[in-house]
Amino acid sequence: MLQAAASLGASPLRGFFKVQLPLISPGVISGALFAFAASLDEVVVVLFMGGIEQRTIPRQMWSGIREEISPAILAAATFLIVIAVLLLLVIELLQNRSEKRVGKRARS
Repeated sequence: MLQAAASLGASPLRGFFKVQLPLISPGVISGALFAFAASLDEVVVVLFMGGIEQRTIPRQMWSGIREEISPAILAAATFLIVIAVLLLLVIELLQNRSEKRVGKRARS
């Protein structure tokens, strides 16, 4: 597809942003979402490998749960769930938009 864009006179940068990026964006976004979700689950790795001065979200939540369940920890967990759901909705919208574009190109 980049060759087709180049043959029509698009620069490599314009071809990437107009052709390649819309096609790969659902995969990139879903990969980032899964990496973010996996990083939140790595409390054990943070506890063993992180230094005392490093206060990551999983470590802060772990210490908050061990000491006492505070409303701040519950609010952070709710916020993270809302972010995950919103990202999933964005991915679904991007996939639907991509499918509609492919369908329009196939009919043309």
